[in-house]
Amino acid sequence: MPPFSGSSQRPSFRPKPTWWQKKPKEEKLPGDRNIMEGIAVPIIDIPEDNPKAQSVEITNCTYIGSYNWLERETPTILVPGSPPQWLDKPMPYHVPVDKGVICCDRNGLNMPNTILLPLVVAVNKTAECKNSPPFDWTSVDFVLDRNALRKLMRWSNGTAHDFRFDLQLAGKKTVLVNRFPLKVLEEASGFSSRYNFEKQSMQSLPDCSEHYRIVTLEMNGWQMVVRSEVDAFVPNEGNALAPGVRSSDLDTQLRAMSLSSSNQEPNILKVQQGGRDIPASTLVELTTRSALSSTERNVLNWRDRYSQLLFSETASHFLALHERGNYQRLEKRSITAPEFKNAEEDAQKDIQKLVKVLELIRNLVIEEGKEGRLSVVCMDKVLSIHKRQGRESCLPDSMMALFESA
Repeated sequence: MPPFSGSSQRPSFRPKPTWWQKKPKEEKLPGDRNIMEGIAVPIIDIPEDNPKAQSVEITNCTYIGSYNWLERETPTILVPGSPPQWLDKPMPYHVPVDKGVICCDRNGLNMPNTILLPLVVAVNKTAECKNSPPFDWTSVDFVLDRNALRKLMRWSNGTAHDFRFDLQLAGKKTVLVNRFPLKVLEEASGFSSRYNFEKQSMQSLPDCSEHYRIVTLEMNGWQMVVRSEVDAFVPNEGNALAPGVRSSDLDTQLRAMSLSSSNQEPNILKVQQGGRDIPASTLVELTTRSALSSTERNVLNWRDRYSQLLFSETASHFLALHERGNYQRLEKRSITAPEFKNAEEDAQKDIQKLVKVLELIRNLVIEEGKEGRLSVVCMDKVLSIHKRQGRESCLPDSMMALFESA
């Protein structure tokens, strides 16, 4: 995700100053959100030796929607949008260190009470734009971010940091897994140049920030709708970005109910049409690493990167190596590369544990019913499921109705 500082080398992600850019230097960003906020009694601790499922296949991964966040005062998405285009600039070239405030979670920043709302809206709007039948939300077992799957897999192999997801039942069987970001903004570390590297190495649609892609896939007999951020795509004949983008206001406004306080103004999500579908075969995940330390490079977790590609139908991984911001070499790997093939067996073990945890979660959410509110919390590598205080919904009523059978 790009920082909020502009760049003279390409169109700025943030053409108009916003409150976080105007923030006085001495003013500090808010601290991390309390991970136990609104949490009631624990229901169950999930043991690390939770039995594994049988071999798990992930099949029928199909694109169903995408969007970019537009830089607007009112939260606005562009559907289908487009990922940034990889420019394939000849190396070496120098990139300055990142500075300023960086967004950790654009969905959480723009729609803090209804983080899943743009996902549902983008899928519905994509079907409408294609004159396709509406997506059947009643057939879905899980709606979640790829990030949730990866964090649960990291817990299964002992590498997880603290995290939390909030759970809610929609319709008769759909489990909504809502992110609970501990922070949405952070100061750049002063050591990394990842975000400035993206600025110099990619071209984005004008006035757009992060691009999110939504797929449906089958795992363990479940139909899952998974959202993930896409770093870039490699253009081929016919799909390179034009200098501008057609963007017609569809006058679509979906009211996201104010969930945390009845006296707050409701959020509005607006939708505009523009961009184009990008083939999955051209999608790229990007990692930057210092080449000065072989030890640092060796910590790149191919097992974790494999799952990142697998759950989002991403074809390639690019590893950009630099020496103090001087980018020297780019290593390009497909998901069939030896590093990923070697990691596949270990990743399969993590996926088998993941399935058992998801099965437990799903059973508990269905048992609690539509009025139940549960949360998954991982603290100090201990995973537990808790009841949650309050009855706020993670989607407005109009969206929840999509999960109800006719």
